[in-house]
Amino acid sequence: MRYNYDLKRIGWMLFAFGVFVFVLFKTVENFQEYKELKREDESEPMTAVVYEKTAAQDLLYGKTYYMVLLNEKLTGKVAWNLDIGQRAYVEKEEFDKLEIGDTVSGFKIDGTFHNQEDLKGEYSSYYIGLAFVSIYIFGYISYWLSKVKFVVTFFHRMEQKRLFNSLLGVLLYGLFYGGMLLGLSFGFYHMGQMAMNAYDKYTDEDRIETTAVVTDHFADLDVGRYADSDYFLALSFENQASETVYVTKEVTSHTYHAYKDQPVPISYSEENPYKIYLQMSWEDVFQIMMTNEMLMYYLVCFITVAMIYVFICWRRYKKTGSYFPIKKGNPPLSK
Repeated sequence: MRYNYDLKRIGWMLFAFGVFVFVLFKTVENFQEYKELKREDESEPMTAVVYEKTAAQDLLYGKTYYMVLLNEKLTGKVAWNLDIGQRAYVEKEEFDKLEIGDTVSGFKIDGTFHNQEDLKGEYSSYYIGLAFVSIYIFGYISYWLSKVKFVVTFFHRMEQKRLFNSLLGVLLYGLFYGGMLLGLSFGFYHMGQMAMNAYDKYTDEDRIETTAVVTDHFADLDVGRYADSDYFLALSFENQASETVYVTKEVTSHTYHAYKDQPVPISYSEENPYKIYLQMSWEDVFQIMMTNEMLMYYLVCFITVAMIYVFICWRRYKKTGSYFPIKKGNPPLSK
């Protein structure tokens, strides 16, 4: 029995070591690729011709992403379905200045055009991945350090002086409450953006109504119990200056199936024709309210209310000795 236990323990140790070596190897490999990407970023400048201007707008926040098309055959396609080298994201200021036939600056990497916005996205992905895998590397090294007698003795002495417990308590409380505060702030920030988008949609009076043609459509059908599917309509219409505007709009499943094969009634901002609005029915509202992202916001609100209630109860306990309101005429509880 003891023999089988030792074999299992050795097997798990070898497995953990193998994972550690693999993660460490991939981290070094990705770091080398990152350095190579940075080197190529600076060494092979390249320009690409603007064949068309387009924009993409998300569903919940109404945020508009501006981009230029680098191939004449891509006009009217779903913008979020295009790869690097087929399109290039640009800032609004540059987007307004660009004309068809102009060039945008970037870099040639593996034979494909990348601009600075593309590289920012790849750099961000690298840092996020590095932070994730570092958790395992740090945990594995910490586990083996806990087996070293000198390290154990050092922390034991700190614990006897109560310094370790104090520092650990401050660290754990700081990580817990700091992480929770950061998560709640992140959630409320995005909820604020969503509220501003809804406010603009129903209060903006300088809008022009028209009908857009659906030039392309795409449904990203995620499978899984808790997966959300994404639906996109590529639209084109003429603004007041008789210019053709191409926009990709993320929509609900109801709107997608209702309009993917027929014209769509829309309204757009007079100042910015790439910011468009679609009419919404109660089915659209219901589908939006039941998305996983909205469920996360409900959780953020619940946690916030719960924390406020706990704080109120704690304050009441400090004053009266009871977590609950004391009825009039009843003496406060003794502490």
